Amino acid sequence: MSTLEPSSEEVPTPKISFNVSVRLTTSLLRNALEDAATVSDHIVFDVSADKLALRASGDVGNVIIEVEKGSDEL
Repeated sequence: MSTLEPSSEEVPTPKISFNVSVRLTTSLLRNALEDAATVSDHIVFDVSADKLALRASGDVGNVIIEVEKGSDEL
């Protein structure tokens, strides 16, 4: 007999507001996700006025992909 019962409570959707917008090519995103997958299951998008940085870190190492504003991919 199972002693654990699944929770029937609904988890509220977090309300997160973003104050930036970035347009990037699908190839950049695909390559960044593939690179990040080698070290982690998570990726962080860090956006500033002049560049986009995609970062992932794990036990195996770190991946940082930086793209400057004005690049063909951004």
